[in-house]
Amino acid sequence: MYFRNNPNRLLFALTAMLLCGGLRAQVSASAALDSAQVQVGSTVALRVLVIGAGQPPGADYSALDTLTGVEVLQTEPFREIGTKEVKAWEQTLLLIAFEPGERRIPAIPVQAGGQIVFTEPLALTVLMPKLPPNATPAPIKDIIEEKRRLSDAWPWALGLVILAAAAWFFFFWKKRRKTAAAPPSFVPEEPPYEVAVRQLAELRRRQYWLSGELKRHYTDLTDILRAYLSRRFRIPALSETSAGILQDLTDSARLNDATLQRLERILHHADMVKFAKAQPPHLLTEELLAEAGRFLEETRPPAPPITAAT
Repeated sequence: MYFRNNPNRLLFALTAMLLCGGLRAQVSASAALDSAQVQVGSTVALRVLVIGAGQPPGADYSALDTLTGVEVLQTEPFREIGTKEVKAWEQTLLLIAFEPGERRIPAIPVQAGGQIVFTEPLALTVLMPKLPPNATPAPIKDIIEEKRRLSDAWPWALGLVILAAAAWFFFFWKKRRKTAAAPPSFVPEEPPYEVAVRQLAELRRRQYWLSGELKRHYTDLTDILRAYLSRRFRIPALSETSAGILQDLTDSARLNDATLQRLERILHHADMVKFAKAQPPHLLTEELLAEAGRFLEETRPPAPPITAAT
């Protein structure tokens, strides 16, 4: 189960075991990246392997804090992957890159077996994603003046609410003294598809991107999709990374490739705005909003069959 989803991990561990098989009393450490090249806004896994430690080792990753344009999103604990003859431990870190350029992952000190060993430094190339050839910046629009709303007169509204609440409380108290309260009626939970469609329509109405609030728009958009996926497919979408969500849907949801690619495109551009401070054109933002609506429609659960009354 441990190596089923990543054959490279098995090859990485076996190679290190073979190289250190004759040095059981000596502790060694090595590191590897899933890929030496990654696009801005994408994630890459950094794996640290320790050979010859009888107990779980400890690694100091403070050197990674000095990297520019790269941050650690998630750190898993060390887990044992060795055999009785060769003790081995592996730890995985999930990194995200949000600035293009050449990066050098420094050597990582690992404390194991009463000594400190170092991994080798690694090179990571961060590339800018290629935009579609037909993508053009949207024209600059005038600032839309916000319409006056009822909330501007909140003191008067608050007074009316308090007065109405007092009147309702008096009426309810008087009625309760005469008759027993009726049992509460059951209100069925609103289906996740209908909730997401309603929230998406409200987000489209607000048009945050026109007032420069791109991060707020994409944050709300991904929150709507994550809540929908969590209820619709029973996956921990609210706490997972974008890559984890796509992996869970690939494993269990049985969605077609076009639908998965649609969601991946939305999450990728949202991560670019939230983490890399990207400024996509308005036309692309509106297009992704429409893509989110198509994704909801494509994953909408089928309606229950209607049975004829007898």
